[in-house]
Amino acid sequence: MSELDQAGDSVRSTSLADRYYEAFNARDLDAWLDTLDEEVEIVNDGGVLRGRTAARAHLDGILQAFPGVAVASRRVVAVCAERDLGVMVIKAVARRPWPDQRPLTDVIAGDPATAERWATSWYEPQQDDDAIERGVSFALSTPGVHAFCTPGDLGLLPRVLDAAERFTPMAANDRANAANAMADEDVIFPIPR
Repeated sequence: MSELDQAGDSVRSTSLADRYYEAFNARDLDAWLDTLDEEVEIVNDGGVLRGRTAARAHLDGILQAFPGVAVASRRVVAVCAERDLGVMVIKAVARRPWPDQRPLTDVIAGDPATAERWATSWYEPQQDDDAIERGVSFALSTPGVHAFCTPGDLGLLPRVLDAAERFTPMAANDRANAANAMADEDVIFPIPR
């Protein structure tokens, strides 16, 4: 949370991500839902949940099953730095949920509805080399992050490793441009943009 002083008045400005985390941790589900788009989609191995009502029901289930769960990614990164531990991120080259919206179990079962998939991951990864490099560079340029998990598709692995070898840190404006380049894609997880 940052404080801005404007004409002697102290004004608090909270980022969307901060509001998301604070609302989740306070169990303020209404405030949490306000951080999500109306058409939010939650993709998991069981299928796709659509809309705020489904998101709230999904979160209710998580909170009932795991009452002590909290979102603290910034704190986790800070504690890891204090303890000299590395941080690894996931989904560096993820693009979006698969358009067929089918769970991975359907792919494994050979469902013809999944025939258009070109990779063996539950989400659609980036296919273009520039987009792969952008995702890898974005992930590795995140303060406190030391590594990323490669996608589960072996055909994509050599291209992702090549992008990692070419890595150069992104400046803040390059990270913002990378985030904007992905702004119109469907999100894999219900997180604020």
